[in-house]
Amino acid sequence: MEKNPGMAFPARGKLKKIFLVMKLKIFLILFGCLQVHAAVYSQNDVKISLDLENVSLEEVIWAIERQTDFVFMYGTSDVEKVQSLTVKENDKGVGEILQACLRNTGLCYEISGNAVVIKKGEQQVEGRKITGKVTDEKGNTLPGVTVLIKGTSIGVSTDNEGKYSLSLPAGEHVLLFSMVGMQTKEIAVGSRSQIDVVMQEEVSEMEEVVVTGIFNKSRESYTGSVTTISEKELKAAGNYNVLSAIRNIDPSFNIAENLEFGSDPNKLPDITMRGRTSMDISVRDIQEDANTQSSANLPLFILDGFEVSLQRVMDMDQELVESITLLKDASATALYGSRGANGIVVITSKRPEPGKLRVTYRGTLNIEAPDFSSYNLMNAAEKLEYERLANLYYSPYNDTQLEFEKLYNQRKIDVERGVDTYWLKYPVRTGVGHRHSLRLDGGADNFTYAMSLSYNNVAGVMKKSARNTLSGNLFFQYELENLKFQNDFTLTYNRNYDSPYGSFADYATMNPLYTPYNADGTLKKMLSEEIITTNSPQIVGNPLYNATLPYRADGRYTNIQNIAGIIEQNQQINAIGIEI
Repeated sequence: MEKNPGMAFPARGKLKKIFLVMKLKIFLILFGCLQVHAAVYSQNDVKISLDLENVSLEEVIWAIERQTDFVFMYGTSDVEKVQSLTVKENDKGVGEILQACLRNTGLCYEISGNAVVIKKGEQQVEGRKITGKVTDEKGNTLPGVTVLIKGTSIGVSTDNEGKYSLSLPAGEHVLLFSMVGMQTKEIAVGSRSQIDVVMQEEVSEMEEVVVTGIFNKSRESYTGSVTTISEKELKAAGNYNVLSAIRNIDPSFNIAENLEFGSDPNKLPDITMRGRTSMDISVRDIQEDANTQSSANLPLFILDGFEVSLQRVMDMDQELVESITLLKDASATALYGSRGANGIVVITSKRPEPGKLRVTYRGTLNIEAPDFSSYNLMNAAEKLEYERLANLYYSPYNDTQLEFEKLYNQRKIDVERGVDTYWLKYPVRTGVGHRHSLRLDGGADNFTYAMSLSYNNVAGVMKKSARNTLSGNLFFQYELENLKFQNDFTLTYNRNYDSPYGSFADYATMNPLYTPYNADGTLKKMLSEEIITTNSPQIVGNPLYNATLPYRADGRYTNIQNIAGIIEQNQQINAIGIEI
């Protein structure tokens, strides 16, 4: 990134303040409050002493941070209004000091863990304290469970031992206990001062289909580093495939260049979002089919709430994508478990809108051409001279030396008469591919539908290499009062072909002194059969002849997926996904 020489950068401490303030503003817009998963601290457990006169609220906050481990988060515009404070306290709790500073300012504070949030609103008078412990059905403690007073934004999270402590305002209250993968519980407090809770796993089972922790989740619930890509941005980024479009928009989505496979259209790319681990292979790779293997660094792909393979994403129709969300930090594991440690790519499909029947068609033409600008190989004359200088045509034995001289002279004659084979041109071509996408959608107020059909043909640079994908989708949604019933059916058929010309490296290392054809125009089986001594060229086969042998290297797969769901008030309450 180019630095602006006219810009003055703030000090390191100030940068920390700016970062926290910006983070809080985004946080408050999305949630309206902060819930920090950390151990619970009492606001009066930490005692400090302050001697400040005629200072701003922000200076008081900095003084508290210097003496404690508390981290303050606030809106700059709110705090800047509070000026001319005098704080002379000796061995007082942080909560008592803040309560005195915020009196009659229209601001209040909340302490959760070691984080202090200052926001608009009057500080609620603390009533009694409620404590307890949260476990699962097996008696294991559950850290990170959200304990919230129903109807308010006041809440805490259980610590590493599953314990919580919460100060209740005056009045009757109901506590909400929630955690991803567990059933939410509501418990009336009454006159109790301790409430221990046992939570049950949220698992729905229907025949052989099990629905557990992977589900649709709104963007507002993501608290970590997030990048959202809209349909418009996706189309502007390129049309080769969804993966390359994501890379063009967000550089953190890294597709490693693989010189061994080059532009092979059937090679699954190596993708990283959060760096590399110390391993390049996982047990899952060994268990899966070779065409769907993924490295240990591969992010998790979620399509409409269900995990899909890298191959499925690479072949999917880009016209069906509504948005893509990239979850890049470790907080994503709270939603999807350890499988999300490498990052998560959440893909949302396009949904139809009610109205008249709409027909959309999009066609594209893709051209793949070989680029030899980085190759600087020897021609026949240079190669022959290099071999002579390397003493490949020298022998201390007279009879052998005579054979070497005959071979050298014959090749010298071939070079003089114009033999100079450019082997790189034989296995490659300019591939012309095309993509077509047809979509019909519409419906009335309570019923919407969409049908789409797409075909994608990718012609690789290596001759006869190709990848053809045919995909169809049928979606409908019916609304009944406050319920929505929807079904999404997708059928994908793929056929791929590897080039019979083998590895491009074989042609890059081929000697330009060899010619692939006989005098009558037929292909040679062997290019060199001369073996004089160990330092002479060995027997070399013709890779072009190998391409004519009855050899096949192709593959195919059929993917059938159906997702049925029931939605109530924009929240999915049941979903069943079947993929074959």
